[in-house]
Amino acid sequence: MDGYGNYQYFDKDRADNFLNGVCLSVSFPNSKMFYTYRKKYPQINWVVLAISSKVLYEKNCLFFPSNAACGFYRQYEQTVFESHEIFAAMFADEVYSKKGILLRRINLSAHHPTDVQAEVICLEGIEPDYVKFCVFDNMDHMHRFQSNYYALNCILANQDFDFFNQRIVGE
Repeated sequence: MDGYGNYQYFDKDRADNFLNGVCLSVSFPNSKMFYTYRKKYPQINWVVLAISSKVLYEKNCLFFPSNAACGFYRQYEQTVFESHEIFAAMFADEVYSKKGILLRRINLSAHHPTDVQAEVICLEGIEPDYVKFCVFDNMDHMHRFQSNYYALNCILANQDFDFFNQRIVGE
């Protein structure tokens, strides 16, 4: 977010080996990872950026049905993860994860990937024009951000729109 403020970078290891890639979740943040870091760094003012789906077809992206750092994926060439078919595999009835086969829950909404840790890695920078809105869990933080970056749409997380908790299966 050059020109839009500071950010914190926590994944120093980048086990996925895409050091310049931007990791994105589809429809809901990777709550396993996000929760861990929010608890480890409570002093950080967190924000979730809702990125336009145009990134998926206008940018060079890789699609992973589970966590891209899963060792299982390292046996494949990068081109395997560029297809529409692998994107569709993110929503399959069965997804291989580092814990084995993960079965899609019956009441999981169609717009959610089977594995909450599924991810897209964008191999290009993502310009601010792709940011649809920013979700904050703290009103003061949101107002401070809005006063400096009024061009971006900001909303406060609430019961109906809460990216700061676990993904609800039936939503």
